[in-house]
Amino acid sequence: MAAALEQMFNAFFLSALLILWLRGAAPALGLVDRPDLRKQHDGIVPLCGGIGIFFGAGLPALMLPEPLRIHGHVLLGLGLLLLVGAADDRWCLPPWPRLLSQTLAAAILIWPLTAGRVELGFPPPSAVEMLMPPILLVFAVGTMNSFNMMDGIDGLAGTAGLAALLWLTLIASHFDRADLVAQSLVLLSALLAFIAFNLRHPWRSRASVFLGDAGSVTLGGAIAWLVIALATGPEYAALPGLLWVVALPSAETLSLIVRRIRRGRSPLLPDREHLHHLLIDNGVSPAGATGLIALASALCGGIGWIAIVSGAPSPLVMAGLAVPIAAHAWVIRRLSRPRDVLAALPQGVTTPAAE
Repeated sequence: MAAALEQMFNAFFLSALLILWLRGAAPALGLVDRPDLRKQHDGIVPLCGGIGIFFGAGLPALMLPEPLRIHGHVLLGLGLLLLVGAADDRWCLPPWPRLLSQTLAAAILIWPLTAGRVELGFPPPSAVEMLMPPILLVFAVGTMNSFNMMDGIDGLAGTAGLAALLWLTLIASHFDRADLVAQSLVLLSALLAFIAFNLRHPWRSRASVFLGDAGSVTLGGAIAWLVIALATGPEYAALPGLLWVVALPSAETLSLIVRRIRRGRSPLLPDREHLHHLLIDNGVSPAGATGLIALASALCGGIGWIAIVSGAPSPLVMAGLAVPIAAHAWVIRRLSRPRDVLAALPQGVTTPAAE
């Protein structure tokens, strides 16, 4: 793994250097986020984190030794997500073209994997086996958008992504998937460089760069690909345990979709009903909300890892996913209260920044 460690260092420093350079160039490129009714950050912030992470991780991943090197279809799919996300950050694309491009990118990412059997840990009905490729496609697109929806306050999507990558790395190591371990570590290192610019701490009162849609959707796509790759490889983890790694982002996405539809709104348009918004509106600081949600996401991932390495029965692990979903619904119910004008933007309002 010496080669992987070398590329981890390369990914961290290359990503940091790219973000530093892009931070100055972003205003001229129009890749900036401005405050509005929904987005209440201070000042204009560059939307260059995702671009720095993609190239900071992608180039070192191509320099890994042949058995560990990232496949071209993965970079192609993630590159499409980055390109469309950057265009959305710049010009604010309508929701449906974004969704269609995400579906195409997901197909590019997972199509080579669907040739193998997806390990569920229990015999699925024949209908489920036949429908597994479209099910995985929906899962991939959903995970892309779940990390986009988490990207609403400083450090949240980055730390949640970091927690997911840590658990996926440990799971890949448990199954001797050296290729996925190396690629996860390279991405993790590039993400760490971004977090240094995005996370609030005593020496930084607010983020100096954001992921942008280009970054949050691409990060979600990479994590979805790793989950599916681990469930379909020659040595594989059962999918139910892997789903725990993204349980909280998935619960947030499902909850938002249901609540928006119940209010007669499009599920694709943004609002201020996210868990992190509700926490802040109930008196939790942005840094505190980031810490609480990232910790809860990490705990869910840890449960998935324990279930996988202990060989827990997959039907039980799958049924257990109802617990974080129910807990999320209970917290949302407790935090919700009559909302002001910021709670729901008009149907026609669209904004270029991440949710």
